[in-house]
Amino acid sequence: MAIRTFLLAEFLMELKDWRAVNIYWPAQMFKTAAPLVLLLCCLYNLRYLNGHNHMLTQFVYYLGRPSDGYIPTEPLNHPAAWTSTSLREDPETFFTLLPEHIDEMRLAVSRVRNMSVPYTSLTKDDFPLPLLSPYITQWIKNLNSGTGVRVIRGVPVKEWNQDEISMFFWSLGLHMGIPGAQNRAGDLLGTIQDTGADHRSPKVRGYLTNSKLGFHCDLADIVGLLCVKTAKQGGTSHMVSTVTIFNEIMKRRPELAPLLFQEHYVDVKGSLLVNWLPVIPVQHYKNKLLTFWHTDLLRTSRTDYGPKSAPTLTQAEQDLYDLIDELTADPAYRFSMDFRPGDIQFLSNHVVMHDREAFVDHDDPNEKRKLYRLWLTLDEPEDVYEYVQRWIGVGRVIGMFSGRILNEYLGI
Repeated sequence: MAIRTFLLAEFLMELKDWRAVNIYWPAQMFKTAAPLVLLLCCLYNLRYLNGHNHMLTQFVYYLGRPSDGYIPTEPLNHPAAWTSTSLREDPETFFTLLPEHIDEMRLAVSRVRNMSVPYTSLTKDDFPLPLLSPYITQWIKNLNSGTGVRVIRGVPVKEWNQDEISMFFWSLGLHMGIPGAQNRAGDLLGTIQDTGADHRSPKVRGYLTNSKLGFHCDLADIVGLLCVKTAKQGGTSHMVSTVTIFNEIMKRRPELAPLLFQEHYVDVKGSLLVNWLPVIPVQHYKNKLLTFWHTDLLRTSRTDYGPKSAPTLTQAEQDLYDLIDELTADPAYRFSMDFRPGDIQFLSNHVVMHDREAFVDHDDPNEKRKLYRLWLTLDEPEDVYEYVQRWIGVGRVIGMFSGRILNEYLGI
């Protein structure tokens, strides 16, 4: 009950502060906002329905990160503050599966195949991995409190058909967290493949094209990418530490760093009732930065919707965005890798941004570049204080979103 009280209090504070709510906010809120916030809270509390997250509730939980309200005034010392060289030299960055691990995977895939059920009906108990489980625990620990990067190599994807690959990757994900929807259609296992769509269309998501993708974080604690087929040419994967980027901003333009703790606007392309939503890109908690950044969508929210676009970038915001672009393009900070079939890349969206180079695909449709994607939410923290802080963060995000939606549809 105490946690729900915190949630309501934080919602009221955020809704009160939202610029679009006029001076009659108490009466207006209880008339118009109560059904909306009730709906959002109900969706959030149903986040484990059918064993996976609804897209909206996953988005809210991811952005509802705990915060101690502190804005650092100097660079941070943290394992997630890596450079390209230090990450490549870290012996834990890459993990090559041993023959006994691969045999265990084969046995588990054979087991679930014989169950003849949809992969979304499976549980982690249906897919036992006793030999790999201790390593999975270490992967999660690293993603949660280490570098935020783990690459697994050697999954025998060439031995399996597409259904078997889907069963494998989904089930492995269940051992790491709670899968969530990746779009409004509710897709839980995304297919990253060029569909021929035009990347310039405001409603087309970049992963459905062969175009270069800007640096971004996905909307979940963890993103997992399993490579099935590689491109004929290009498609190199890049990643950077958002903690390192923050540290460099502090060194070069310290006056810009506080802007990261203020409200910005992300283009959601109409997938969450509106075209764009307010977000706070960075929170600080226990000497750790928890970040969200999307190079493209934080800009298109300001330009792509005419008079209904988000407020125009200020000069300071433009300087900040340009500096982040400059830093993420620097090979000293940008770690690059080319996927191989059977590679899995797990990244923490709280401390790592990733992008992809444009690519040229094979002429044979059966050989076209193909990856599967999982968005995973880690289990809720055991620490009571952090749990409460996460719920306060959820209330804050619901309040910001509700204020934006009310402004869009009711003009208040």
